[in-house]
Amino acid sequence: MTRGRPGAYLSEINIREGEGTGLGYISGHSAVAACAAVLAMTAVPARWRPVLAAVAGLVGLARIVHGVHLPADLVGGWSFGTLVALGALAVLDRIEPTHP
Repeated sequence: MTRGRPGAYLSEINIREGEGTGLGYISGHSAVAACAAVLAMTAVPARWRPVLAAVAGLVGLARIVHGVHLPADLVGGWSFGTLVALGALAVLDRIEPTHP
């Protein structure tokens, strides 16, 4: 799907980072943050998992504050990143460690 950044639709928006050009959907920063958070959740104690989710959420919200993404871009990015991480975990679960 090709959709522009907020500046293409909202002329009064204040873009605080870069030029805000290129495709807006999905947010790559949100996707990477969500993927990293889900993967890290498998390695940290359960009490730290909400912190990882919150950090991934804040990365996305920062993209709105900087004026380079719309809310739907974040939802798409978080969803895509989560699906990639879950797919990677599913594949890794199927790989049996080899014993020398």
